[in-house]
Amino acid sequence: MMNEYKKELGWSVGRFVYQRGSSAPLHFMELQDFHVDSAQGMVETIVLRAIRTRLQSDLPAGKFFEDTKDTSWNHIAARIAAKIIMPDFQAGQHVRIVEIHSGIGVLFEALKLNLEHEGLQVFLDHIGIGTDEYRRQYEYIQSLDEHASRYLEEAEREDEIVRLCQRADLVVFNGAEALTHRGTQSIDLARIVAAMPKRLLVTSWVASNENETNRTTIKRRNVQLPIVSELCQILSPITEGTQPIGELTDGAFSDFFLPEPNYADGRIRFAIACAGSDVSPLVDLRSAPFEFKSDFNGHL
Repeated sequence: MMNEYKKELGWSVGRFVYQRGSSAPLHFMELQDFHVDSAQGMVETIVLRAIRTRLQSDLPAGKFFEDTKDTSWNHIAARIAAKIIMPDFQAGQHVRIVEIHSGIGVLFEALKLNLEHEGLQVFLDHIGIGTDEYRRQYEYIQSLDEHASRYLEEAEREDEIVRLCQRADLVVFNGAEALTHRGTQSIDLARIVAAMPKRLLVTSWVASNENETNRTTIKRRNVQLPIVSELCQILSPITEGTQPIGELTDGAFSDFFLPEPNYADGRIRFAIACAGSDVSPLVDLRSAPFEFKSDFNGHL
């Protein structure tokens, strides 16, 4: 009788160690998940910063941006955030932003690029809220810029976070960032909605239906995805019965999750919701993609 082997789909990032003079790998050194997560965010942030400062012309940063600007939830959300800010603020004004589950600030960096691209020179005061692991990277990369920034750990008193949300000009609840890199949203969205922020932008992965909410990320983290009707219910106190959510279905989004062959649909959708603004994510998610207007040799 032949032995049966159960195949498992997984992944690992690290480096092979070789003995001097040998081509045969001796050992594999695996990177911890956090190192991989922060490295992804750092690469995206540095690319966006390079484009903003126009320091790069012949390196592959421009191509990387073109390849990811329509599949990165942070880039997509930043374009919507810029549309929310632009009608209500003029050059020279300060815009107070609180971003929950900010990571090292990729969405923040993409937002700066979008506003500068549109010619709106405002001063952003950004507060990133997340775990302690991201503090150093956030403070380092964001301190090297003219916009104000500070980082708060989510373990801070929740009442303080709620007060910050009430005073902010825009609150971003970056649920997609949290679900992708950590598998959980540690701050309750309903509590943020109850704070009645002036403007709210919410990102999340959503399942196709209530029977397909249990998913596993490519990093073997089990997550419980919401469905659109659940998000609408949470947001209902500040959306006045309107349809606040736009959805994108794209194969690239599903790449963050392991396939589920027993699910009828199985697709992952990216959902973005707005409140306190005339911006319609249902329309604007499908509007013309961001194009960087380069004035140096067409490299970007």
